[in-house]
Formats: sequence, C-alpha cells, structure tokens
Amino acid sequence: MEENKNALSTVSTNVDSSVTGISSYYYETETVDDSDEDTSNENISLINENKITKKMKHVQQRQIKSYGDEVATKVKNACLSCGNSSWLELVIWGVLILGISVVVVALVLKQNTNFGPEDEACEVYCDSPLLEAVSKYKLFNDSKTFVDMPMKMPPKEINNAFKKLQNLNAHSMQVFIDEHFRPVGSDQEEWIPEDFPLRPQFYDNMNNETMKEFILNVHRIWKLLGRKVPANVSTLQAQNSLIYLPHPYIVPGGRFREVYYWDTFWIIKGLLQSGLDGVVRGIIYNYFHLIDRFGFIPNGNRVYYLTRSQPPLLNEMVMALFEATGNKTDLVVALPYLEKEYKYWNETGEGKQAQFDSILLSKYNAVTTLPRPESYREDTETASKAGMDDQQRVQFYKDVATGAETGWDFSSRWFQDKRHLFSIRTSSIVPVDLNVFMLRFESHLATITTKVGNDPSKAATYRSAMYARGAAMVTMMFNVSTCTFHDIVFPSGEQIASISASNYFPLWAGKIFDDGVQSCMMLALEKSPMMKKGGFDTTNSNTGQQWDSPNAWAPVQWILAQGLDAIGTVEGRKLALKIKCNWLQTTMLAYKKTSFMYEKYNATKVGEGGGGGEYTPQLGFGWTNGVVLDFMADIAGSYDILCLG
Repeated sequence: MEENKNALSTVSTNVDSSVTGISSYYYETETVDDSDEDTSNENISLINENKITKKMKHVQQRQIKSYGDEVATKVKNACLSCGNSSWLELVIWGVLILGISVVVVALVLKQNTNFGPEDEACEVYCDSPLLEAVSKYKLFNDSKTFVDMPMKMPPKEINNAFKKLQNLNAHSMQVFIDEHFRPVGSDQEEWIPEDFPLRPQFYDNMNNETMKEFILNVHRIWKLLGRKVPANVSTLQAQNSLIYLPHPYIVPGGRFREVYYWDTFWIIKGLLQSGLDGVVRGIIYNYFHLIDRFGFIPNGNRVYYLTRSQPPLLNEMVMALFEATGNKTDLVVALPYLEKEYKYWNETGEGKQAQFDSILLSKYNAVTTLPRPESYREDTETASKAGMDDQQRVQFYKDVATGAETGWDFSSRWFQDKRHLFSIRTSSIVPVDLNVFMLRFESHLATITTKVGNDPSKAATYRSAMYARGAAMVTMMFNVSTCTFHDIVFPSGEQIASISASNYFPLWAGKIFDDGVQSCMMLALEKSPMMKKGGFDTTNSNTGQQWDSPNAWAPVQWILAQGLDAIGTVEGRKLALKIKCNWLQTTMLAYKKTSFMYEKYNATKVGEGGGGGEYTPQLGFGWTNGVVLDFMADIAGSYDILCLG
C-alpha cells in the first residue's frame, strides 16, 4: 500500500493540495442540520419518526422470537441440569427466564407498533410457507411471477387458508393460487402521456433517413412502457406487493414491470430528449414519495425490495431536469429529500460505510438474511447445491441481495473465486462506481444548496466531503500499474486485481482528480481490449453472468462517454464519440433485424442482443432507449460524418 501511494506521486500532484485544510474526512465533518428546513411547504412532506420503520419488520420479529426461543431453551437445559440445586438457585433461574421473556415480548411489541400494510403484504410475499411451496413445486418458470400477483383477500386469510390445504402437490398449489391471487400485471394500468410529442426535439436536425426512422421508433416505445398505479392499490396496500406511487411512470420492460431506481436515470435522460419534461417531474416526485414513506429509495416499488436500495442517482435526475428546464423550484423541493437520502447512505446502522483508519468510503449492504423473494428458488437452489450450512446460507442470501443493490446482478466483480455465484461476497467489497456516485452526489448537494440560497456552510461541508472522498479514492483505489481505480476488499483494503468497466468510472467524476490521473485512465481505456465494436465490454471475464463479458450495457456506455467528454481534450472526445457511434450502430442493427430494443447487447457481435444471468433476455427497454436518444441528440446533425465517414 505504501509503495502504491509513493508511486502515485509521480502521476497525481494536485489532489492532495485540493484537500489541504480538511482536518477530517467527510462522514466525520458531515454536520448537515435540517432544523432550519421549511416544513410549511405543502409540497415537502418531510420524514418523521417513521423513518425506515417499515423495512421488513416481520423479519425482525421472526429473528427476535428465534433469538428469544434459543436463549430460553439454553436456560431451560441449564436448569434441568441443576440436579439437586438449592431452592435459591432455582428461583434465580426462574427470574432469569421470566426476564428474558419480558424483553423478547417488549421487543416484538415495539416492532408491532410500526407494523404497516407493506409488512402485512410481506407475510405472504417475502417470507411464508406459501412462498416456499410455490418455489418447491416450481409453479412458475420465473420466481418473480408469483410475488408480483395481487391478492384477492387479506394476507392473513390467505395464510390461514394455506395452513388448511391438504395433499400438497403442483395441481393443488396451482388451484390455490388461482383462487387467491389475481393475474400478474393487474395491479397497474397502461398509460400514455397526454400530448405525446410526435417526434423527439432533435429529430429535425438529423440527416440520415435510416437513423431517423430508428430514432422515431425508439421515441414511440415510451408509449408502450407507461404505467400508473390505480388508487385501490393504495387502499389495499396489504394485498399488493406493488407499492403505490402517486404519479405515472415508465417501466424498463419485460419482467421488470415496476420502477427500478437506477434504471430511471437513463430513462429520464431519454424522456427529456423526447420533450416529456412533465413526465420526468412526476417520476422524480414519486421518489420523493418513497423517501417520505420509507426514508430511502428501495430497489423498486415492490415490498420485497425494501431490504435494499440501488445506486443513489436521484440527485442526477434532479440535476438533469433542472438543466433541461432551468426551474429552480424543483431544486428547492428536492433539497431536503436529497439530504435525507444522503444521510441514509451515511448512517452507520445501514452498514454502507467502510472505514480504513481515518478514511471512510461507501459500500453496498442489503438488510436481509433471507432468499430474495423474486428469486427465491434460484437462491435456495444455489445454496443447496453448494452444500452451505445455516450460517453460510444467511451470509449468501445477504450477499446476493447486496449484489442486486449494486445494479450489477451478477458479476465476477463480486465473486471471491471470480467464477461462481456461491462465492459471492458483495457486502465485503468497496466498489469504485458507488464512490463515484457518492462523490457526484456530494458535488450536486453543494451546487443545489448554493443555488437555492440556503446555508453556505452546508455547501462548504458537502464540497469538503467531495474532496475528501476523492483523496480517499486515490489513496485506496488507484493503481499506477493499471492506471485505473480498483474495487477494494473490506476490511483489509486489498485492491482487487480484475478489470471491469467500472474501473474507468472515475472519469465521470470531473476535475476532482488530477489531470495526470485522468490522462492515465483515458490512455488505459483507449488500449483496453474491452473496447469492442458492439459496445464497451462489462468485464474481461466470461462466466455466464450477465454483468460479465461479452455483454455491453447502456449505462456503462453512457458513463464512459460522459467521462471522456468531460476531460475536454481532443483525444477524450474522439474516444467518447467512438463509444456513442458503436452503441448507436449495434442498437439500430439489432432493431432492424428484430424490431426490439434489448436490455443488453453482445459486445463482440454488432447488432445482437446479450445473454447470460438468471433470467431470459428482456425487451423494452427503458435505459437502452434513453441512452440511444441522448447519444443521438448530441450528434444528430453530424451522424453521417462522425459515425459513418
């Protein structure tokens, strides 16, 4: 580590000077005070004592009861072994058992005071004998199908009815499901935005007729992906896994029939290019609603996603809307929500901090010890085939859920043996990309706080946090041999040697890093064998996982292109253009052949969709459409010259 830090001085000279005067790192200096926030604004319903209380209370209750039973059993056994103990010893044992019982009951009652409709729904969808039976009898090819089916009656009635069910088999289970659940998808309504624009805003600037036809078709796909939640889902929340949202939204597509947190950023980028600013505002305000409800933004608006979030990109969405409209009111409304989310990612109780002496960075951490309900069969089968004991299963379930929180579910990045899912250790990895997202989060908080004329000390605090994180990333993650930033293992601080596209994501951090560091990264990216005709590859490993080679993903292309453009050099812009042109070409050719937009593409075969992972390739597709529209808007009038000439 010391050798790496010394070698870095030949590459990076300005980062240290940029953070001179910062006496302690950002989580220690972060003293955001929201006592002066304006809670009178009816548009801003800030979080109160219910913050994060709805996060899987049924799981906590079960764990408390289990712990109480275990302790009581041990005490009972100890008491039985007392033999001819004196009456005083027996009285002491009796008091001890009574005391433990009182504590357990008190804890359960405390949890019950915050038991909400989402928790009731989770008694069926998240952890129940019925869920286990559906998995056991393999009623659906995709585990997600069952947990997306609305209930016809309250969950307690369904669980009681299931207890009485005799002669369990695939047929009786299917009959039971048909009698007690409504079809998948019936919890939402299709929705098309009013006054939907005939074409994207940049359409008339385009010259290439083939590309114009393609872009027009991509623009029209928004009408197929629009959804809204009917009011009865709100009144019957306990009978739905879908969490109510007040405004219509755009879904990714395929099996992803609800909103997904980080997907939405690139969907928004495309919607803005399509002239759908009002739709974007509604989507962002939906996320404010979720922060009000839960204290954070879950992976998606399903009750079974309440154990985890996804990459924190709400701040990027807010800034994208502001840059498109110039409406400062959106910033005023957004600021307290962004500050709440920032605190969530920095709270020690969430397990999302990684401390190395005085240095603090961020990591992902799902709050669960159970299989993912939407992949229940897949998770339990993986654990069984690997021969895991109970303790190993608990850690495995936590790490696969944490892997889903990263958005990269799944990738060899998270595997200890670099090959197999059963070796996943996501909660013990400090990822480069998350810390880039958090660095930009801090930068945007400083900008927004300044623009809305709020407390200047807050902006200074966020700015200090940004510089401190940048210094921490250089110290812990940068490798002069590869000229890239590497994920690190927590708590050892060891750099993980493998290369993925995320190693280059710090290019998107802007001028926070020294020019030498950025130039070094750009050169490494230019020479990387991961730069392919069908898109920039995800990793250099082919494991059969979808976030590995040979798959190319829309958000990866966009982040790298944005980062290269931000360097501001001719070489950087050329590389960014290469990524944009390759992506436009492969998506257009695939659409011409199939009339579909894919979730991911094959980096090695131009015009071919990607594969791998735990589900079949999905069509739609939200973030792919968004990136295509955003890329094309950037080079609309010069496409032939820049991409074909």
